[in-house]
Amino acid sequence: MTTLTDTSGGNAVYYWKTTFQLNNTERRFLQTHQIKKIYLRFFDVDFEQDQDGTFKSIPIATTRFLDTVPAGIEVVPTVYITTKAIASDPQFAHLLFNRIKAMAKRNKIRDIHEVQLDCDWTNSTRYAFFDFCSTLDSCLSADSVKLSATIRLHQLKQKAPPVDKGILMLYNTGSIHNPNTKNSILSYDDVEPYLRSDIRYGIPLDFAFPVYSWGILIRRNRTQCILRTTDYGDTSLYEKQEGNRYKVLKEHFLENHHLQAGDIIRLETSQMKEIREVKELVRSKIKQASYQSVIYHLDSLQLSQFTEQEIRTIYKND
Repeated sequence: MTTLTDTSGGNAVYYWKTTFQLNNTERRFLQTHQIKKIYLRFFDVDFEQDQDGTFKSIPIATTRFLDTVPAGIEVVPTVYITTKAIASDPQFAHLLFNRIKAMAKRNKIRDIHEVQLDCDWTNSTRYAFFDFCSTLDSCLSADSVKLSATIRLHQLKQKAPPVDKGILMLYNTGSIHNPNTKNSILSYDDVEPYLRSDIRYGIPLDFAFPVYSWGILIRRNRTQCILRTTDYGDTSLYEKQEGNRYKVLKEHFLENHHLQAGDIIRLETSQMKEIREVKELVRSKIKQASYQSVIYHLDSLQLSQFTEQEIRTIYKND
């Protein structure tokens, strides 16, 4: 396994939708911020019934390509794998790589140098995931393709997976199910307990920071769902409460979800103050020579919350 180094001289961003189609604002973002690499979600893998009724690890939520990737930008096919799939049926590394190659060929994505896995493995699924990585790495090596993985904060205390590089997920750091959570997207207070001592991780790490918002629908102190809507300014439907909370005033449907009078929506955003503080913390505690910041993710509506200078600040390797 050879250490993976970025030689593109540009920045990187995630693309995490089920349809790949760029609007003018997103294309301008790629140009303005010299994006040279997109970690593009190809599909998920879960343990479900196939067409024959057999339970196995199968691809779901495959991304449809309605657009082409701009010239000069490297695509890193990224696959989210559930722990259920890894624990129940981990023998699908060859199938996964073949599916990635077929999708890349069909959508005219050439010169793949890296594949990334996203899996929230724990102690109980660690060995199955690590074995899967080793098998996939052998497949990739035959085509001179490197393997990377997302790394979650709780995984920093564990042995690093057998991959060339990791990207530390500095988003979704809190629990959406805890009614006392103020911001599950990113909070310094959620990150700091994992970084109270210096860390020398087993593989090089880049850092991924959030630039998105969402609403958490809460009913009788129980989380119901995530809402992508972030505008609750309609005073006939919502009443502003203390902090980042809104009360639903009357029954209605939003994003195919049934909202009831009295429900609470906790509006969470990626706050620049938290990003700066967390970025400084991880740079001081994770000991390595260099790193790259990655933004999660490419979406014009979400990116509109940030100025160009704030985006440059996230990307700046200081």
